[in-house]
Amino acid sequence: MNQLFYETVRYLDNSHVYLQTADVVNISLHIHNELEILCVLNHSMRVLVKDTLYDLSEGDIMVINSYEPHRIITLSENCSHILLQFDPFRLFPNIEEWRHKTCQAYRVSIQENALLYQKFLERILNLQLAYQSKSELHHLAVVSHLGILYTFLTEQFPWENSYPEEEPSYDNILLFRRVLSYLCANLDQPISLTDAARESNLSSYHFCRFFKRMSGKTFVQYLTEMRLRNAEMLLATTENKISEIAEQCGFRSIKTFNHTFRKQYDLSPREYRSKQRERNSSKP
Repeated sequence: MNQLFYETVRYLDNSHVYLQTADVVNISLHIHNELEILCVLNHSMRVLVKDTLYDLSEGDIMVINSYEPHRIITLSENCSHILLQFDPFRLFPNIEEWRHKTCQAYRVSIQENALLYQKFLERILNLQLAYQSKSELHHLAVVSHLGILYTFLTEQFPWENSYPEEEPSYDNILLFRRVLSYLCANLDQPISLTDAARESNLSSYHFCRFFKRMSGKTFVQYLTEMRLRNAEMLLATTENKISEIAEQCGFRSIKTFNHTFRKQYDLSPREYRSKQRERNSSKP
């Protein structure tokens, strides 16, 4: 099912880091609270982040920030990659001020920026060696190299403020994750503000204030954007009828879907699909 879902990353040890080399499979549109880094080892793959498709070739590196809806699409057989997922705020408690900031999706290619690429790759490989070691200082080495890598990201990549008000507490972050998980699991169903408030054990009034503080948007704005992002993915990657996509994404009528989509993207769903097909067919 092509439904946006919330992924809970299963760490393999007490380092609270997931780092594996694996063959690529088609992974449905999803979000998680971990920052994710992909490094393609051979062949090619495609990553959809929000409404943008990134074609990754051998050696390319991709950065995807926490809570960014994304999907991996296999383009070649036997394509493998390094997958790194971690929550920096769980590992480094003294960087709380960075909870305010968001790094947008970013692709790094040796052809486009050789110096940045080499520095980035070196830090990833050093972390991988530390992660794979069996020494008594395994955890310390992993956290140390991850700190170097995260510092590199904060210094070299564009970041912007993501929270308009005061810094959220850890308990609020956990609650916000629970709400997002609920939204993802029920995105194809009618979800009222009252439903979401009940899930968070807050009154509707306090839920509205909480959600705006955590996301910078109203509940209705955020939910509509989630539905539209899921619709984008389905329009670009499936042959489903537009009426079916509208229903899968929680729009109660095709008229509402068409109006909302055009208002957001200045294109009808049909025009958007056609444009995506033209762009993809023009790629080598």
